Amino acid sequence: MQHYELLYILPISVPEESMPEVEQSVQHIITDVSGKVDQQDKIGKKKLAFPIKHARYGIYVNLLFEASVQAIAEIQRRMRLRQDVLRFLITEYDLETHQREAERQQKSREYKARVAQMAPVVPVVPSLSSPTQSSVKQAPSQTFVQQEPSKEKQVPVNLEELSKKLDKILDDDMLK
Repeated sequence: MQHYELLYILPISVPEESMPEVEQSVQHIITDVSGKVDQQDKIGKKKLAFPIKHARYGIYVNLLFEASVQAIAEIQRRMRLRQDVLRFLITEYDLETHQREAERQQKSREYKARVAQMAPVVPVVPSLSSPTQSSVKQAPSQTFVQQEPSKEKQVPVNLEELSKKLDKILDDDMLK
């Protein structure tokens, strides 16, 4: 049995309440052909590169599973028959490569977090517009001042309302 990754896209027209049922039915397709589901990640709603079946947005779901090589053809056949799946892709999944990639990404996140904690250092350069006698005698020196991160007032945004308004605008645009 080999490891595979299944990425599929559901239309946003699928109600949130029926999402677990759809995910279970996709998992059931894999278990019917003697496969074993290892992990499922709901990536979330993303804009599609181009409209698919009049949908501009889709809900991405990633599934890691084990199955035999012969079972992949049957899984693909059953996924093509599903009306609620816009697109899907099955690829081989190399565990070692993905573990190394995950470690590299973790180190990158840790490094970025350390850099973000440091306050930016901005050099202060003396003005050269009107040289005085004292500034001519002394060698110019730079002093560094640490700036504190700016604290801007952030207005809370309700993402659900924003998403609904955006979907309404895009649906109106599709009808034109």
